[in-house]
Amino acid sequence: MEYLLKNNMIFEVYHQQYQSEISIVDNLLGQFAPSRSKENQGEILYTLKLQMEKI
Repeated sequence: MEYLLKNNMIFEVYHQQYQSEISIVDNLLGQFAPSRSKENQGEILYTLKLQMEKI
């Protein structure tokens, strides 16, 4: 039983980290608006690519 509780805590931490990464990606996508400059879009896409590689 202790083993299952320990694993559950580990999976909870992984889930929180994953949710954090998803939140960052979501925020980056929110910044990627048609009204932004092309230069800024390139920077956002690059950051988004790096973030997606983490996931």
